[in-house]
Amino acid sequence: MNLFATLAGEEGEFLTLNPLPVYSTTPTINITGKVTKNSKLYIFLNDDPLAKVHKVINSTAFSEEILLNFASKQDGVSGKNIIKVLAWDPTMKKDTKILSTIVDIAKPTLELNELPDAVNENTLNVSGIGEPNATVDIFVNNQTKAHLTISPEGSFWTNVALGNQNQSITVIAKDKAGNEQIAEKLVVVDKLAPK
Repeated sequence: MNLFATLAGEEGEFLTLNPLPVYSTTPTINITGKVTKNSKLYIFLNDDPLAKVHKVINSTAFSEEILLNFASKQDGVSGKNIIKVLAWDPTMKKDTKILSTIVDIAKPTLELNELPDAVNENTLNVSGIGEPNATVDIFVNNQTKAHLTISPEGSFWTNVALGNQNQSITVIAKDKAGNEQIAEKLVVVDKLAPK
């Protein structure tokens, strides 16, 4: 473990950080950037007074992996993590930057209203409930038939065109982080009159 002291020092502008994605679908993230050579670097997560990283950076570039807290709730946002990066250059000038990202490792909810096993029409109503504001893509035999957004109340519906044979219906809900939930159903299309 590196032990070193830092002083209050005057403010400087020598720390640059690469931006983080708005959403993270993994529990770890790399904090990358540049500092003056031989700067002391601290990285704090949320309100934890203990630094996740504290070391001397012997070059100008750095990359440090930290474990995020998916149960965090910062600024009223579930999964939001605030990362505070502090650096002191060799002359004891201090620079501070703050980043944030939202950890979302959960698949969005998706419940389809029951689809029939067989239809005798050219269209099919596809509806259900899911995570508000997630997107829904509906495919018929791997062909995109609809792209919509789940309402803020959590519901969606649309009619999709069918062909003249058995149809594989695939519904994919994707949340803002990119997590997906999939539902599938085979529907028989029978437009022939009984004999």
